[in-house]
Amino acid sequence: MKNFENHLEDILTHYDVISFDIFDTLIKRIVPKPVDVFSFVEDRFHEKYRDILVNDYKRKRVHAERTARNIAHNEEITLDEIYRRLEPIYGKAVSDKLKLEEINCEKEVCIANPSIITFYKECVQRKKRIYLISDMYLPESAVTDILSNAGIDDYNHLYLSSSILKTKSTGSLFQYVKESEGLDTASWCHLGDNPNSDSKVPEKMGISTYHVTEKKERFSLKSKSHIAPQNNVYNMSLARYAQLGSLMYTDSYEAVGYRLYGPLLFQFIVWLQGEFVGNQINNVLFCARDGYYFQKAYQKLYPDDDTRKSIYFYVSRKSLIYPLLSSILCRGESIDEFFSIMWINILPRKFTVKDLIDKFKFTFSEEDLKPYTTESVLSRDTVLHDCTFKTFFMKLIKKNQKEILKEGEAFRTYIKNLRFEGSKTAIVDLGWHGSTQAVLEKILDKPLWGYYLSFCNDTLHFEHAKGYFANNLQENDSISLISTLLEVVFSAPHGSLRKYQLDIDEVQLICEDYEHISDADKVEKIREGMMQFIDDIHQNKFFRDNQKYLSKETELLSVGLNPSKCFLDLMKEIQFVDDRLKPLLKKNTLFYYSIHPRDFLRDLKESPWKVGFLSYNLGTSRGIASIYIFLKRVKRWLK
Repeated sequence: MKNFENHLEDILTHYDVISFDIFDTLIKRIVPKPVDVFSFVEDRFHEKYRDILVNDYKRKRVHAERTARNIAHNEEITLDEIYRRLEPIYGKAVSDKLKLEEINCEKEVCIANPSIITFYKECVQRKKRIYLISDMYLPESAVTDILSNAGIDDYNHLYLSSSILKTKSTGSLFQYVKESEGLDTASWCHLGDNPNSDSKVPEKMGISTYHVTEKKERFSLKSKSHIAPQNNVYNMSLARYAQLGSLMYTDSYEAVGYRLYGPLLFQFIVWLQGEFVGNQINNVLFCARDGYYFQKAYQKLYPDDDTRKSIYFYVSRKSLIYPLLSSILCRGESIDEFFSIMWINILPRKFTVKDLIDKFKFTFSEEDLKPYTTESVLSRDTVLHDCTFKTFFMKLIKKNQKEILKEGEAFRTYIKNLRFEGSKTAIVDLGWHGSTQAVLEKILDKPLWGYYLSFCNDTLHFEHAKGYFANNLQENDSISLISTLLEVVFSAPHGSLRKYQLDIDEVQLICEDYEHISDADKVEKIREGMMQFIDDIHQNKFFRDNQKYLSKETELLSVGLNPSKCFLDLMKEIQFVDDRLKPLLKKNTLFYYSIHPRDFLRDLKESPWKVGFLSYNLGTSRGIASIYIFLKRVKRWLK
């Protein structure tokens, strides 16, 4: 028995007749276990026939098949025989409906096996005689449809145990095919996944075989403490679909995008659409830069939704400083309005006067800075109650008032040119506290609906804002530990917006340079894999029809909190943009850190992905996320 991947060309060169097993060879089910299909059957049945209960269907369906096999007179049983065992329980009419649902579900959960479909097509291209041979109770018409849906049509004949009532496992089905087709076993090679019925049995008959094993992933997700989503069979199937699809990639970064980021993006967009429909949203502003791929995915998944206007909205915290100040000045409001909404999101807890001037783009003279200097260190939390500072700050605003008002007008023109429709406008962003929503609501003087991948409503207390994740403290603690993994991929491939500039009636959007230069190819590969997943999942009827059953479980969160060494090695090549560009992971030896503990604490504090930093440098991810979350909560409690 030879390994399939090492002998592809050998098969094509030496054999004219090639037969394939079907299930788990040419075809893969996206369910973790074949019996999980029965969970979908029950859900779909209850959705269609709300007044009929089929309790405990999955267990009874498994038992019915076992009973049918025990009393069978032939080598194989049929789906009809299985359901005859259920008729005394549910009645014939209901059993027939369940049988039809099972066939339909099987058609939807089956996809072409990416590990072998290319080889199958090469066999077709080289005009090999191709036979499909399978031990399967499903009717031939259903299996033919499953194959056709997977793009498998060009074969000489399908031999199915449920039609012929002979099986591969006894050898009688192979013998039947040999006699029916007049095949010479010397020119015949059979491929399948079962060590007995696809290898040992046909080899005893003189048929060459190649054992098809599941293709290994190019990267290992599973650390010793990794826990995959396991509470929701729909989420497990989504993870399985992503895992199978990722096998087609030779580039590990593309595989990461497909396997981890694609499913999360899909789940988030499905949730968003439910919120848009439920709240009758008219306009959706996908905020730059983190909303860039959100909008792209939304447009791919809901291309025919013309009930709301989708806008990629150029905005940044920095670009809103002058428009907000302009709004406050024009209304004659107190500068405290600015401090209450935006101050905490602009500057660090400790900052210099130079930091403030750079952030606000203020022009100034030395006289304007008195009683401070550019090197004066201030506290973000205490200056708000300092009359001297407020006087100083207002002096700088008045000096820069002309530019502030110009940018305010440019912003209002930009908004006007977007031409909102209807009364309800939503913004979509990555997260985390909704400062952009607060500023926009203040400038526009109207409520907005805010939707975030992750959101914690603990600062600004919005009436209309919610997150897919982190609507409670426990979720917030977990998702915050992988926030950089989200930002670095979901962020748009262009620089951050610096300001709005009005040229006559046209608004120019002035952006900073794009930061990802050294790692641009790696980040882009992750994004390409992610968006390919969105393209593929949009074509999958099963997930289109069962979106509502998906929960928030996602492998990206699990992997981000319990990263494997392979995943860490991939992500160490990625840069993260904060106040400057820095590596996502920084590594030093344990010996170095043991004699330089302050360096360790400094590097941990500065690390964009702290769980990754600790896992990478300590050599294990076991328990690190839980310990870190516990310490955060202790610190919060002590405050």
